[in-house]
Amino acid sequence: MERAGALIFLLGVFLVLTGMILALLGTQQASVSVGGCILIGPIPVCFGYGAEPLLLIIASAVALLVMLLVMYVLLAGLTSVSRPTHSPEE
Repeated sequence: MERAGALIFLLGVFLVLTGMILALLGTQQASVSVGGCILIGPIPVCFGYGAEPLLLIIASAVALLVMLLVMYVLLAGLTSVSRPTHSPEE
């Protein structure tokens, strides 16, 4: 099991390094746009830079909302407690 974990880790490192090298070789004059949302407690912090940051901010906000809804549904299913249908007799 440890060997499989080490192999997966090394594969991940290799893929990241390969992606970085390919990105460096492929960049000549590319336009870069960055955007995202970070949820700090109940407050969303959104940021963006570039030609189309608003589209990226909206996409990341929607993805964040979907993840929160999925987590709510999963956790609500785990914490459901069955209540007795009759009163206990004393």
